[in-house]
Amino acid sequence: MEDVAELANVFYEPRAADQLLAQAGFSRGALPAGYTAAARWEAVNDALGDGLVEGGRLRILELAQRLYPANTVFGAGLAEARRAEVRLTAGDADADADARPTRPESRHGTRGRLPLPGTVIVLDAVGYSRNGVMVQLGIRDGLRDIVNDALADARIPASAVTRQDTGDGLVAVVSGDVPKAVIAADFVEEVRRGLRSYNRTRTTSGRIRLRLSLHHGDVVKDRTGWAGDAVIVGCRLIDSPPIRAVFTANPSVNLAVIMSSEFYGDTTAQELLGLDPGAYREVDVRVPKFSGTAWLTVPGERLWTLEAPDDGDGIPAPTPATSTAGAGSGDTLPDNAVRWDFLIAAAEEDEGWGAWIAHALEKDKAYKVHIETWDIQAADNVTWQLQEAMAVAERTIVIVSANLAAHPRAQAVWMEAWRNDPAGQGRSVVPVIVGDYQPAGLLAGIKPIRLSGTDSGTDEKELREQIQRVVDGHYRPPTQPPYPGVTNT
Repeated sequence: MEDVAELANVFYEPRAADQLLAQAGFSRGALPAGYTAAARWEAVNDALGDGLVEGGRLRILELAQRLYPANTVFGAGLAEARRAEVRLTAGDADADADARPTRPESRHGTRGRLPLPGTVIVLDAVGYSRNGVMVQLGIRDGLRDIVNDALADARIPASAVTRQDTGDGLVAVVSGDVPKAVIAADFVEEVRRGLRSYNRTRTTSGRIRLRLSLHHGDVVKDRTGWAGDAVIVGCRLIDSPPIRAVFTANPSVNLAVIMSSEFYGDTTAQELLGLDPGAYREVDVRVPKFSGTAWLTVPGERLWTLEAPDDGDGIPAPTPATSTAGAGSGDTLPDNAVRWDFLIAAAEEDEGWGAWIAHALEKDKAYKVHIETWDIQAADNVTWQLQEAMAVAERTIVIVSANLAAHPRAQAVWMEAWRNDPAGQGRSVVPVIVGDYQPAGLLAGIKPIRLSGTDSGTDEKELREQIQRVVDGHYRPPTQPPYPGVTNT
């Protein structure tokens, strides 16, 4: 089963998987499907076991090895598949069974659907959704490498682990044959080391920060995932407020681990493999379908908190400014990240207005404004720099004109901010229109700041007043408005 898991890891994109399977002899009209890459390749495994494509396993591994000649898992699987083909040709009575990957149903008969004990590992990348697609792909690749290396270094056989990709993380079930203490101590430590090594050379947006939960219980495996309360508990723990609070209160933390009380009692409480109970804190977890206590730790860190930093006067310091919509719950930014109050998106023809607005808002150091023409220099990677700015900008000002539709980069910038705050609760997208232009589409539904385009002083006053209202989230006039009724003289 190791080669099946590796195929899911490498050919996780549906298009790449379909191309490989079609070349191996699968009919395009009957390609196995699955909600995740793991489920898809489990379906392929079942189809091969049922004899849907004769010699299909051998051809799949030959193609995979040709594409990735240094992959040792593909190499070992290919060698075994070739030996099976030789035995089949020689008339070995058991060759058919050797050539086909065995399914749980055929191995255990009707008992294959009964619950089996396993350790549930859930991993989730913090702030994954606020990044662009290229950064997301980088995080996925990095996370996959970190987990693979951690399993290998902890000497946990790949055949003992079944994984399901969740997009921004994974759910894995480790066979009950693997001691829980090995996972709690060795695997977690190797993940910590892998993260530290990976993040050492990454900028803010490429950095991986992980929540990790551990639980143990009975699970039932099927073609698309698992059933059983153990998996539900693991997923509830990973999304619980206590572990999310770690990243809010500790911007430098890369990894936090939460264990169920049962798992903690079987491993850390007994100080197995050097696990230290003093490094853990008992927390109360109240989430849908789970209420109870759990144990939380930040591996390698002693000085961490679940509360926001104090400013010295007994008043909690404000959480670092992040976009309400762009950052997920619990997402924070490193202390050394440059934070922008506003990011300006404008077509090239409107860059003059972008510069004028940026200068007007930065007067008296009132705001920090990112604008491409000033903040991206020669030799900079424009896409990467914009990605960085989008990740830390509180709001995006989009200069709306007839020119905007013809400039996909400016469109992409404001649409990314809108996608993270479609209801406008964080007032993340601030349209600025010069003159009487009337926008269409999504921008038509967002109230703009309108400038006349004819009087610098009046426009600057209007811009600053309206921006202040955006930041405050409300407005009340300083004096009583004029009486609208008829005054008797």
